[in-house]
Amino acid sequence: TFAKDDYTTATVSVDFSVLAFLEQALGGPDGFRLVPSLVGLDMGKAMRMRPILFDYNSAEIRAAAEDELDLLAQVMRLDTTIHLDLRAHTDSRGGAAFNQFLSVRRAQSTKAYLESEGISPDRLRAIGVGEREPVNRCMDEVTCSEAEHFENRRTEFIVTSSAPHGALSA
Repeated sequence: TFAKDDYTTATVSVDFSVLAFLEQALGGPDGFRLVPSLVGLDMGKAMRMRPILFDYNSAEIRAAAEDELDLLAQVMRLDTTIHLDLRAHTDSRGGAAFNQFLSVRRAQSTKAYLESEGISPDRLRAIGVGEREPVNRCMDEVTCSEAEHFENRRTEFIVTSSAPHGALSA
């Protein structure tokens, strides 16, 4: 159950079925257990978060994204070993250099929001990806709808460290 002041309290089901393999430790040499790692997992997808999207030419966190970021922050407060790369993207409109700059600003604003929710800056790394990794066909010189461009203006949350899940133990 997740709660936030001035919001309705709700129980949220987080689908970690993609992590079912974590329940099975792999036998290692000399009595060691190898436990698979969360590293590389997109927390947004694993938690079935609505995408964190940005308005055109903006790095401002939209009101619609705040609830999702609040949920992510709550999960990170529960598991203090999770470290994330905040990978922000742009659509293909505008020059590549400007889009790279804008994506860095988006990643930084996402990081600042999570920090305002109590997440240590040491656990977050802001990375601007620019227009290089669209989720659809919308690249330079391709005609796309506004909705298609909007899908590309996003932040992803990639796990870079999660100690209990990736540790070697005897």
